[in-house]
Amino acid sequence: MTASALVLDPAGRLLLHRHRRLDRWLQPGGHVEAGEDPALAALRETQEETGLVPRHPGPAPVLVHVDEHPGPDRHVHLDLRFLLHADPDRSVHAGEDVGGGGAALRWIVPAAGADLDPSLRRAVRTLRARLA
Repeated sequence: MTASALVLDPAGRLLLHRHRRLDRWLQPGGHVEAGEDPALAALRETQEETGLVPRHPGPAPVLVHVDEHPGPDRHVHLDLRFLLHADPDRSVHAGEDVGGGGAALRWIVPAAGADLDPSLRRAVRTLRARLA
């Protein structure tokens, strides 16, 4: 199981990072550690991959989307996608290398997500509907 984040900045833009192994623009996220709360894993993974210190938008985490797809060895892979807000005092610029890890980042307007990975496009549509 993985936990990932649909990170919005104060202007309503969505943060993406270039996934090195898959060579695609995706939301930050990664594997949930044993015994770790998935909502906290989304925070941790986002901070590790982007350098941002995100926060959940309210008193409780907001699960926006669950992506289910076949994984290796015939198992079903689940990605729990949470809404996070970016720290407005820490901006990340397109193409910025955070933490020296070579991570490419970019902000997009969610409505402009037509060129996204199909699963992420579904998550963005769900997010837009919830925010409307």
